[in-house]
Amino acid sequence: MLDPHLDHRPFSAEEKEYIYKWVEKYRKTNNGNIQWKFLQPEMKKKFGKLRSLNDLKNVWNVRKRRLERLAKNDDEIVTRNNFHNNIPIK
Repeated sequence: MLDPHLDHRPFSAEEKEYIYKWVEKYRKTNNGNIQWKFLQPEMKKKFGKLRSLNDLKNVWNVRKRRLERLAKNDDEIVTRNNFHNNIPIK
């Protein structure tokens, strides 16, 4: 059964930033495991909106995938530059 109190509107930039900072801080003290059930009441208290655990997790996972993709692209650029820089000039 769906909770009628859940807010399904898009997240604000402030909410997203809060989630990003909370996750980074929480992961450092909990061996990388994220317990979304602890973030949910903090978000409710700070922003006055009850968000589903899945929505909170989705916001983080979108950012995580984007960061991983950017890191991969950076690695490919470095590899490509190293390849081109190591070609002997005759």
